[in-house]
Amino acid sequence: MEQSGGHLPHLSCHLRKFDAPEVDRCVRARGRAGKRTLITYIGDSRIRFHVEALIDLVRDLRPKITTYKGEEVPIHDFLGEKGLKEWQKYKHNFRVEVESSEGGAGLVISFLWASLLEMTQTPQKWDTDSVKVGAKEYLQSLTEAPQEEVPDLLILNTGAWQLSIKHARTEMEILDSTAVGVMSELRPVLTALSARTTVVWALPDPFKEYIDHNFNGRGHFTRQTNRMLEWLSNAQTALQPPGVIVWDSFLPLAHLSLIDCMNIIGHGLDLQALPHYAVFNTLISWECAERLHTGIETLSVAVQMMLNHICNPYLPGQYCCNR
Repeated sequence: MEQSGGHLPHLSCHLRKFDAPEVDRCVRARGRAGKRTLITYIGDSRIRFHVEALIDLVRDLRPKITTYKGEEVPIHDFLGEKGLKEWQKYKHNFRVEVESSEGGAGLVISFLWASLLEMTQTPQKWDTDSVKVGAKEYLQSLTEAPQEEVPDLLILNTGAWQLSIKHARTEMEILDSTAVGVMSELRPVLTALSARTTVVWALPDPFKEYIDHNFNGRGHFTRQTNRMLEWLSNAQTALQPPGVIVWDSFLPLAHLSLIDCMNIIGHGLDLQALPHYAVFNTLISWECAERLHTGIETLSVAVQMMLNHICNPYLPGQYCCNR
């Protein structure tokens, strides 16, 4: 994005480059227009990495990070090795607060872990219970909450966990169950929510199919392919309510990242020798040795896209999403 000056080949508009002071400027401009800046991400680790890249971007604004247990975590622990090793303790649900330089309402970012959005299951103990958790109850509560409690931007993601259904007998049964079944549960809720706020459905990033990624002895993630993921994404996109924004503009970048990784692996380059993104180590910056996630290097552009969407209507200049 920096090399192209904000002009990505698949976009017809120019992306503004945000840094921490520009984010603060955005929040202040929105405040003067009577708008808050409350952003909520709901999904699994693939969307949580978006949030981590965003936190790193605003680190100079001294964000306050609070876990679901009410513990305040220093940013260097949260984004560093400690947070990486103890992610269940720190990163299942958390809230980030950034004060405006002018005082008053600032930026608030929330993350809710929900590997299966359509489920209503809530774990009794995050540290020990299943990670297969839903968000339907929370989403339903937002449809009835006072407007001041509703996020200004709600970003949802799904995909990988939906393809790990155990009771399905065939691959097609998995796809049918996850495409139609999931949206049958979520569509009424998303219809109501999109009438109250901006709801974004983030399409899942592609798998790195050259890697066998076994999360358990049976390797249930290994059989998932990009063809299955594409079928699922297309079906669920077609079933979205009209008011929901489908975020597809990041997919070309995710696929380019996949191609970069294939070239890096194919040429036998040392992953440890690659440059790293900010505080994130090289493996997380590029994520070429892991099947499910796109690297922070690429996700930083997704963060820029999100900020352009929520900020540019309130800032001067000719950029994407300007009024």
